[in-house]
Amino acid sequence: MTQSPTAFPRFGTWSMLFHGTPALERLSGAGLDFIRLDMEHTPVDDAVVARLVREAEDLPIDISLRPASARPADLERALATGARRLCVPQVETAQLARSIVETVRQLLPDGPSVHLAVMLESPKAFQNCQAIAAVEGIDLLVIGPADLAQELGISGTPDEEEKLDKYRYLLAEAAIKHGKPWEIGVWTQESALRWAHEGCPVLMYMTDTSAVQACYGPALAEMDQLADGG
Repeated sequence: MTQSPTAFPRFGTWSMLFHGTPALERLSGAGLDFIRLDMEHTPVDDAVVARLVREAEDLPIDISLRPASARPADLERALATGARRLCVPQVETAQLARSIVETVRQLLPDGPSVHLAVMLESPKAFQNCQAIAAVEGIDLLVIGPADLAQELGISGTPDEEEKLDKYRYLLAEAAIKHGKPWEIGVWTQESALRWAHEGCPVLMYMTDTSAVQACYGPALAEMDQLADGG
């Protein structure tokens, strides 16, 4: 079903807070291979994205950008920032995947190649998973667990992660069959190690927001106990 790991996976994170050269340098120095900026749900200024893309060119870290949608206007807006790694949300059919590839080629007919990832975030997307994976020009398959869990009606339930595993394995099977990498989002070190052992080649670990909370939260909670005489 999955493949044995041959190398440490590429490791990335969602960047919601830190938009500047010092942050890029620190994230790169921590060992991250890429960060992903969100133009779908997060109000990131286009000029800020363009600056980060330029600054990342001098660092061993990549910028991945999630456009607001797969619409040509949103793809054009994303590419106008200089980003050449896109992770397109809400891709449910092979027809839409082919349309994304063709749109990008038309927008940059003589430009550099664009690394295209597509996010599968609904039951319909996973019904078409094999066909989407087969589309030439799609470079990476990504599961969107939050939207998928909501559509399945399992968001926040005790067995949410167990039920989502079915779809993670479907993603892996399709990607491996068609010779493409796949990406899993993880929120704990335990999950990261698990999927690394499963052979997942790309791991998206937390967000910078959750990482800050995970670091400072427990420490401050202990400080509060000390202040209360606990």
